[in-house]
Amino acid sequence: VAEKAKIYNEEKRIPSKAPVASVQISNISKNKKVVSDKKSNDIYIHIASFYSVDTAKFLRQRILKEITEFNKKKIKIKKINNKETQVISGPYTSVNLVKNDYIKLKNFGFEELDIFIDD
Repeated sequence: VAEKAKIYNEEKRIPSKAPVASVQISNISKNKKVVSDKKSNDIYIHIASFYSVDTAKFLRQRILKEITEFNKKKIKIKKINNKETQVISGPYTSVNLVKNDYIKLKNFGFEELDIFIDD
């Protein structure tokens, strides 16, 4: 709320039928908080789907054993429902990291790898 207000001639011509009880002036030159609408979307590589959790664990162990430079924390087992368990790699924040691990998995022998974004 401002302490001083200036009334211009245009404002004085308002008909008397519209009485003004108070005037509030907001300072629009304040620094407003910038709200970033950036959502950090995590990128994952879908390696394989299985019915058995044991098979998914076996594949995870085999990948970690045979691809020595693969990050151990990146490979996860995600249970979708009672019938489906996925082996995924991620989360990745940049495309270059996804590309490097994708190439490692492709060279290991996987043919159909999917990349998806989890919101």
